[in-house]
Amino acid sequence: PCGNESDTFNDAISFLNLRGEATSHPMQLQYMRHVSFMSFVLFSERNITMDAIKVVEDLATAPGNVVLLFSDYELTIKSHLAPKLLKIMQENNIFNINTKFLSRLNIRSQIHRHIKLKLKGNTSFMPLAKSIDVAHKIGILVDEDNEECLKGKHLAGDVVMQLEVVSSTEVKSKMLPMHGTDLWHEWTKLDKESYHR
Repeated sequence: PCGNESDTFNDAISFLNLRGEATSHPMQLQYMRHVSFMSFVLFSERNITMDAIKVVEDLATAPGNVVLLFSDYELTIKSHLAPKLLKIMQENNIFNINTKFLSRLNIRSQIHRHIKLKLKGNTSFMPLAKSIDVAHKIGILVDEDNEECLKGKHLAGDVVMQLEVVSSTEVKSKMLPMHGTDLWHEWTKLDKESYHR
């Protein structure tokens, strides 16, 4: 977000996308269940299975909100498993959107409206550091487990600390002593010309 009226969201938001059948990725699904403020589940009439209903039921007991998107709600509720799904939806106040007759723009605007409604006044967001702890508990490796990534993180932290202590122009003059000089301008001009040949 840039602070403009046209921003879709006022705060930085991270979207996790679990592509494919959620039941095929139990570890990732478990992670998303623990860290997500909101979960969206897409249902088509073909994928309403007991496993899929268990996923919705599990997500419904998680701290976040659940939104079900139906490619064809009328066909889905004709399934023999529909009563179980409808009961879970009613008991957990699950919002649903029938996408069959909606354009992509309408679907997107309904999703945005629902996210904004749920975000309004909510302060229970998970910090990134805590999501790393969740990943470790589940058994997922993260970048912080890699020695090279940790080294890079520490080096970046050192640079940021230096920038906080010293003005950026002072850092520039130390680290880039030729920056802004005639020699620098000549070199950049020659460099540009070499790429345009």
